[in-house]
Amino acid sequence: MESGDRKSYGLGPPDDTDDDFDVHASDQNSIGDDYSHVEMPVGDVDYTALSIAGMDLTVNGKFEEAMQLFKQHETQSPLMAGGVAFVHYFTALISFEEQKTANAKAQVVKCLKLCKLFLKMSQKQSMQSKQPDHLVDSSDRWAAVCSAYTCRIVIADCYAYFAVLTSCNMDMHGYIKAGWYLRKSYKLYESVYKELKAKTDSDMTPEVRSRLLSATSFGYGTFHLTFSMIPPNLLSFLEMFGFPANRNDGLEALEFCLHNSETEMRAPFALLGLLWYYLFVKPFITISDADIEKCMLYAESLLSEYAGKYERESVFFSLIRARLLRMTGKLNDSIALCEHVMARADLKMVELALMMRNEAAWCHLACLDYKQAGDQFQTIHGQSRWSKLYYLYPVALCAGAQGDTKRCKHLVSQMRKAKARQGSQVELFVQTHARLLAELGCKREVCELLVLELLYHWDVLYVCPEGTLARAHALFATFDGHKDLDALTCFLQGVVYGSCREELDQAEVCLLASRHPKSNSKHLKLLPPYSCIELAWLVAKRGGGDSGVREATAYLTEARDKYKNFDFEHRVQVIVHNVLESFKEGNET
Repeated sequence: MESGDRKSYGLGPPDDTDDDFDVHASDQNSIGDDYSHVEMPVGDVDYTALSIAGMDLTVNGKFEEAMQLFKQHETQSPLMAGGVAFVHYFTALISFEEQKTANAKAQVVKCLKLCKLFLKMSQKQSMQSKQPDHLVDSSDRWAAVCSAYTCRIVIADCYAYFAVLTSCNMDMHGYIKAGWYLRKSYKLYESVYKELKAKTDSDMTPEVRSRLLSATSFGYGTFHLTFSMIPPNLLSFLEMFGFPANRNDGLEALEFCLHNSETEMRAPFALLGLLWYYLFVKPFITISDADIEKCMLYAESLLSEYAGKYERESVFFSLIRARLLRMTGKLNDSIALCEHVMARADLKMVELALMMRNEAAWCHLACLDYKQAGDQFQTIHGQSRWSKLYYLYPVALCAGAQGDTKRCKHLVSQMRKAKARQGSQVELFVQTHARLLAELGCKREVCELLVLELLYHWDVLYVCPEGTLARAHALFATFDGHKDLDALTCFLQGVVYGSCREELDQAEVCLLASRHPKSNSKHLKLLPPYSCIELAWLVAKRGGGDSGVREATAYLTEARDKYKNFDFEHRVQVIVHNVLESFKEGNET
């Protein structure tokens, strides 16, 4: 094999692995640029099996045990070095702690340096292939090639990890650096993915090719799926810089990784990624009830087929089950599951408990149990590092809905003084509504109505029990003709009539009224575009073939093009883009 042919054997050029991570010099020098710290895998140690065991421990929340297992073999295998980096990265991402983020960055740099050394050793070993075939042990040659591909995939992982950790700084410099690392990561994934796709059985055994392709499919698929969720106006900008956005390619790649779970350590996180998409993302970006039903059925099939491999009480899979229970209207069962997991003595990370607490809080709020919901959201606000401002809003609404106007006003004052994070649509929504509450005096009925609006935007209103819907109708009568809240009242009436009561004609009357309201608060500019989306949903609900598609398209186009500078504008753009694309594919009406 000529030196110029290295890349076809997985031995990428030096550019693939240049590291320019912006970290402290002491971190950069954590491993020297020689071979004294690493060695090629030897003996009968099955690093593939060990890496899978380590990732299984991680997905079960046993981070310390996973770290110990990966650390034992960190300098013997790129898989194990990658495992150490992933556990550091994953725990930092969950906790959002500055020290854990700094430690994770240092470990990612260390992993990248190790993999560069592994790659150099693989290149050195593969040089034997210049000799005649009868002088070369083919098993050694292909072991080196396999190791080289593994190194390149883990290096791509490192770029992706570092990009996400860098973006946690939430400043423009961090975002620019993160974008650069993401591009390097994707280009390396893409390069390896295309090379492996082009391999034949004469180049590489099917088993080895499938295992390596599964490994790179996780990163390749995650990029495609994630970027496909970006608002269209930003997506065209990203595509100019070589970022992908094919949702189907992303889903297919993650499914391929998952179906090779016996040989690929990233498979459990491919499973979590797919479940996250079908239960946490897709329901927000579709107007088809049938589509949501398919999502739930597919998620149930994935859980029944694969989740049994992992501990029943894994926090991550428990969260998925709790969400599935909530989506099917089994709110009490969802709450019970969340409380059971939160009570576990071995749940060492506060952030894992907060995930379950958040799910339980929304179920309590759907039942209008303001005391329980408020207490849960208050705990999350006190302990979470993600968004202090966001969680103040439901706490304030719950206080006001219980008649504690004084506390509600105090919390609203805090929200108005806080600074929303740049680009955070949720926090901008909270501050807009804090101004609305301040103007309307935090009255009990106002807070109750805004709770219903909050339930709508978090996709919970449609599973509310009968008692909640009865209270909603009483509130609608209270605010009929209200100068600031009549449009919101009409909108919520339309949603309840359409989604919960199946009274489509009455729903249409209400939604048309909120689309062109006679009066509306300046803080509720989001109502007309959302009314258009709900009207498109009504059309999809009724069917109507091509004429129905044209009518729904007109409403969606109006939501996208007519209204600007309102809360959740990016979310509306994503919904409209997704639904219009599905119309082209013939999947919605």
